[in-house]
Amino acid sequence: MRRTRRRSRQSVELIGFLDILSAVMVIILIVISVLALSLGSGSPQQAQSQPKPATPEPVEPTPVALVELVTAGGTPVRTPTSFLLCRAGQVERHDPVSGEITDRWDLDLVSPTTIAEEIKTANIYLAVAGSCFDDLDSLVIALRSSGSSLGYEPVEESARRPW
Repeated sequence: MRRTRRRSRQSVELIGFLDILSAVMVIILIVISVLALSLGSGSPQQAQSQPKPATPEPVEPTPVALVELVTAGGTPVRTPTSFLLCRAGQVERHDPVSGEITDRWDLDLVSPTTIAEEIKTANIYLAVAGSCFDDLDSLVIALRSSGSSLGYEPVEESARRPW
């Protein structure tokens, strides 16, 4: 009988140990879940009853040019282009989007070579009024020597824009 008592004592001790172990594990799980809840609720969020409707990001409209160039074959010119107006002894560069004058050179004070160096774009459209015909040859030579593709045509003296 002694052996039986020992076994029952050992089983009682084992059952007691398992009870204590399971109680400790339950406490550890409770602590972990409380920590997880406190970390997860760092920023309060409200439950939404309805999903938000998808709203597209506002897209800034691309500015539309007031003038566009097209080749003789009908293909639009997509490379950078400077629009120049030569009248009353002055060369003006106009912004194709706003139409405003961005640069102005006086042909009596600035050489055509200097103007060509400051412009430096792939394409140049030059509108020439009658008062600029005397300076036209030197201006065209300087603009073409800068490597730009140049197109020009006469306009009235009263023109305010090259187009």
